[in-house]
Amino acid sequence: MWPISSLFILNMLLAIDLIFAGAGWIGLVTTPTWFRAPPMT
Repeated sequence: MWPISSLFILNMLLAIDLIFAGAGWIGLVTTPTWFRAPPMT
């Protein structure tokens, strides 16, 4: 059994990760195509 505090910290990290991923996707969508960097292969 994990203590509650570690579970809470894990949840916070996951939430922050999701927020950053969402912001990255929004940035990708709103950036004009000519400004976008070429996809990494």
